[in-house]
Order: sequence, then structure tokens, then C-alpha cells
Amino acid sequence: MLTELLVTSTLRSNDQPLQKTSENAASASAASRPTGVLMHQLHPSHSVQSSFKKSSTPANGLAVSASHVFAAQADKAVVHVYSRDRGHQEATVPFQERIRSLAFAGDEGGVGVLAVGTEEGRVILWEVATGRQISPAQSHVLAVTAVAVSPDGCYLLSGSADGNVHVWCLPSLLSFSSHTAEDPASSPLHTLSNHRGAITALRTGHSVSHAAIAVTAAKDSTCVVWNYRTGDLLRTFLLPHAPISLTIDPCDRAFYTGFDDGSVQLVDLFASQPLHHPLHQLAGQSGPIQPPSADRWVAAGQDLGPTSTLALVYEGNYLVSGHGRGDLAMWDVSSRKFSRHITTLGAPVTNVLVLPPTGFPNASSPTLHLDHVVKPRFEPGLADPTKAYPSSGTVPVGYYIRCQMTASVPITTTTTTTEDDPSVFLQALHRPGLPSALLTYDPTDGTTSRSGPNAPALQAAAVASSEASPKLKKLISTRLEAARNLKRARALAHKEARLVRKAAALKTLERALAKQKANIERGMSPDHSSLNGDSDVSISSESESGSDIILGLGEGEEDSDEEEEEEEEEEEEEEEEEEEEEDGEKGEEGTAKDGREEQEQEQEQDAMILDTPSGLKKDDITHS
Repeated sequence: MLTELLVTSTLRSNDQPLQKTSENAASASAASRPTGVLMHQLHPSHSVQSSFKKSSTPANGLAVSASHVFAAQADKAVVHVYSRDRGHQEATVPFQERIRSLAFAGDEGGVGVLAVGTEEGRVILWEVATGRQISPAQSHVLAVTAVAVSPDGCYLLSGSADGNVHVWCLPSLLSFSSHTAEDPASSPLHTLSNHRGAITALRTGHSVSHAAIAVTAAKDSTCVVWNYRTGDLLRTFLLPHAPISLTIDPCDRAFYTGFDDGSVQLVDLFASQPLHHPLHQLAGQSGPIQPPSADRWVAAGQDLGPTSTLALVYEGNYLVSGHGRGDLAMWDVSSRKFSRHITTLGAPVTNVLVLPPTGFPNASSPTLHLDHVVKPRFEPGLADPTKAYPSSGTVPVGYYIRCQMTASVPITTTTTTTEDDPSVFLQALHRPGLPSALLTYDPTDGTTSRSGPNAPALQAAAVASSEASPKLKKLISTRLEAARNLKRARALAHKEARLVRKAAALKTLERALAKQKANIERGMSPDHSSLNGDSDVSISSESESGSDIILGLGEGEEDSDEEEEEEEEEEEEEEEEEEEEEDGEKGEEGTAKDGREEQEQEQEQDAMILDTPSGLKKDDITHS
């Protein structure tokens, strides 16, 4: 099923509040809705697909690619970038000047160039997939109010408030060839100057042949048809009011303009001319032409407000208009009258763009897709085309493109190539080394022939490269395995050292317990002054409060515990082994603690005997 999307933008401003009318009750409820950039589905029925809030976009300040939506912000030097795939704002891109107009060129999956018109009269080109920013020499003296790109992406047109329209060669502006500011490559090809007022709208036709046209609308109440490839003026139309919006028929047979009173004017280029179109015949040019009043459409009984933007659907049979009071309306081209009211937004509608329909059977998909935009980079070698590069046509260092390849690339299985083999590039994508056909390039004649003077050496280098690749992989894997074995050996050595220290600590504890037991046995005599010896065990007694025997380990065990803690901190990467070792240490400490409690009980009983006079028993002392 075919799907046709419509993108709209609104302007939130204190100077232009939404006026509520009693005729349209929906306007009052829509005033409180959050607005910004909305994507509508027209067929089979109208619905809002997605919305991007927190955006206030001026007229001619909206551009859409296959992957992103670009919205200039009113009276600000930023552009909001919204991802169509994710449905949210992706980035806020700042510029040095306030933005007035936008246009997108070259839509290969969203990989292209965004043309930006500024308040100071400059045109800025931003390659959204590389971040490169180009700013040609300033040619307008006032704000660039509208920009447009030809269907083939070769021409860029910029209209200004000074009444002039400049035609630029887009490939020349993007070229890396060395040129100066005085070179025509960085200057406009043509200047279209016939208006006496500010340019309000600018559109290019759909043809890329010699019959390519562009239409400009200005505040002097005129619309002019141009051949922008040659710079010739073809027709001038005098309108009843100053046009503020403009769109061209898909067949370039007519164009439509909108006025402040909400009406729409049809200008038919074939109305009074034979089928053999003399539009491009300069000999038949005359003065301004006034379109018939019957071709002016008015929405009877509708208070829509100014017709601020216009767009035709893909078939060209319906015209969509956006108005200053937040209304979206549809006009029937065949009957030349108002058709229906689509919806009401919460703010003045400033832009309406109809996207090409999707869902055609067997439609080819782009091979590239832009997932994220690259913000403008200001490297001198990338940004300023007036600075000469090291050599003409040389791509500077640091220039890269960031995108995704959506189409699968077939992997070639051939091992030999010829100069006519189209799979040489595919081999370069999938082989670990360069194909031999690319290595056998002969700079003397600029071919890949194998009969050049450097062919034997280059062929030998190709063979050596193909043979060295498996050896290099084997060497890398061997060194990685050796590094892993060395790491395991170090971990085992640390573990063995810890076990040795623990065994030594246990032996020290056993000797201390043996000395403790021997001292207790010798302490049975009244003279127990020899109990306090030079050992790791100390026994003290107090006759007044009974006898307390204190058992303490020496400093060697404490030092051993500290060393164990330091080693455990250094070996954090061996977490599982450390947990097992800590559990073992806790069991040993519990065993030592139980042994100390039993020894203290025995020592208390023995101390009672030590403090009793000779020849008396404990029971006798109690009775006396």
C-alpha cells in the first residue's frame, strides 16, 4: 500500500499569537496543544505519525531528508536535527549567524548537503555525513530568505531580502580543487535581478534539461519565471497582492501562490499559448502578465488566515495549504475550489513539505543510510574553500564519511583479476591484502597492465603479501597464547607463595601453643617467676582479683596477616580464588579462637591452685 507523508512546522512567537475564532471551535482547543514539527499521513486517511516538539521554525526554514528532519529556529543561530528512525531530537547544531532558510541536496539515504541561508546574507553548506562546512564568499547584502536546489543537485539558488537571486554551481563549491576567492568557482554563476522587493519564496522546477525553470515571488507583487541554467528571464506575472508562498506543478505547467487574505492564485503557463511551448523563446517576451481573476481561489465561509505555505501532493491533483491561524486545508485542483479542512495545529503553520510516496513494488532501496549526523567541523583544510590545498583535487587528511551500507555486497571468489574485471574493488573489501590488480598499477602509463616495467616487482609484492598474511595471523595467535600462559603462571606462583606463608604461620602457632603448655606445667610450683620468658607467649597473674592468664601471639603472625591482605588487594583479578582463600582463613581463625577459649579456662583453674598456700586444698580454704 502506498504511503504519502506530509511534514509541517509551526512558529511559536509572542508577536504572533494564535487567534481564536468563534467559527472554528477546534482552534481554541488546538491552541493548548504542544506543537513543533509534525509528520502526517495523508493516505488512506489523515493521521499524525510522529511529532518533534520544542521547535519554532520560520518560513522556508524546514528541510527533510530520508533519515532526518532539519528545522531552523526563529531568531536563533541553531538548527534542530530530528531522527526519523528514532522519532526524537538527535542534535542541536549551532552556527555563527542566525538562520533564515534551509534546503537539502542529494538524498542518498540521508547522505547529502544542507544549504543554510543566514541573517547576514551568507550561504553555508554543511555535509551532514562528514561534518565538512563550506562558506562561499558573501554575495547578498541582506538576509537570505529562501534557498532551493535543482532536482539533479547541480545548482543552488539563494534569494535575499535585497531582491536578488544568485545561482551557484554546487559541485564547484564542494570541490577540493584549489581555487581563490576571485575564482569564478567560488562566485555565483548568474544573478537574477528583476524584483524591486524582498524575495519571499523560491522554487525550482522538476526538469533537469534545457527547459529547467525556477519561479521567484517577491513583496513587489510579482512572480518571475527564470531559466536558471542560462540566467534568462522568461516571464513576469503581476499579481493582485504580494505573494508570501509558492509551489510549482509536478509537470512544470503552472505554479500556485498564496496571499495574506487566505486565497490561492493559479498561474497557468499554458493558458494563452499553443502546445508547442514558447516560454523559452526570448523573442516573444513582452511586459508583465496579469493572471485572470477567475484563477484566484477563495475558501468561502472559512477564516483561515494568511496562506503562509503551499505544497502539492505527488499526483498534483490536490493542493495543501498552511495558514497563519494553525489550519491545514486541501484544495481540489481539477475543480479549482476549496476541498476540505484537514486539521488545526496550535500555532501558525510556516512550512508544508510533501514527501515522495513509499510502498511501490520492486522499488530500489538506497545503498547508504545516515544513522547519525556529523556536526560541522571547522578545520581550515575542510571548511574554507578559498584556501589552496597541497595539490589540486587532493582530499585533505581527516576527511571521512560516516554512514551505513544497507545493501549487501557480494563476496567474490575469484583469485585472479584482469583490468576489465569489475570485482577488483569487491576483492579489496573482503581480502586481507590488496588485490594484485590494484598492486600492479603502472604510473608510467596510468594503467593496470601487467606488461609495464614495474610489473614483475609488483607481482612479487602481491604474492609476498598474500603469503605473509597467514604467517602474520599465526604469529599473532602464538604471541597471544604465550601471554595468556604467562598470566596463568604468575597467578599460580602468587597462590603457591600465599600457601607457603600460611603453612609457616600455622607452624608458628603450633610452637606457641607447645610453649604455652610447657609454661603452664612449670607454673604449678609457687615460684613462677620464670613463666615470663623470652617467647612469643606471655602469662601474667594478679593475686588480688584472682588469676588471669593472657595468651597472645607474637608479631610474626600479625605481619603475616598484613602481607596476606596486601597480596589479596594486588590480585583483585583473581576474585574466585581470593574468595576461597578468605573462607579458609576464616575457618582457621575460628579454630584458633576455640583453642584459646579452652586454654583460658584451664589456665584459670591452674591459677587458683597457684595462689593457694602449700598443703591446702581448695575445699579446705573455702570452709575456713
